[in-house]
Amino acid sequence: MTTTEVLRNFNLSYDVLLGQVQRRNLPFELGYPAIQFLVTCANCTEPVRGTDIVAVLQLDSSYASRLVKQLVTTGYLTTKSVSTDGRAKELVVTPVGQELITAYLHYVDKKVAAYLIQLSVNELEQLQQSIETLQKIVLFST
Repeated sequence: MTTTEVLRNFNLSYDVLLGQVQRRNLPFELGYPAIQFLVTCANCTEPVRGTDIVAVLQLDSSYASRLVKQLVTTGYLTTKSVSTDGRAKELVVTPVGQELITAYLHYVDKKVAAYLIQLSVNELEQLQQSIETLQKIVLFST
């Protein structure tokens, strides 16, 4: 994992922990919660349901339902019925959604790179080790 990826993943964990998933300050049509919902869907390796994303992002289920509706309406996400449960819907990121994710990750990477450029190689290594240590602490303490 690159330093940028480590920082990006840490940033999401930190934002969720501090309750910052509700903020809205991005240069995109969608706000941070909707984009993080979409990114989290895309990062799942198995079919994903809204309840899975609610658990990961620690969102209110009614709010998540509104996010799904918004993402489907705007064409970033589609739903398909799950054969084993007629009420359940699998969430699928559309190609347009993938384009938004790519643009968002580029935006985040650019911001992170602006911070990282100021650090020496030694400081970058220390930063990465510190983030990994913080992640272990947070994961094992929750």
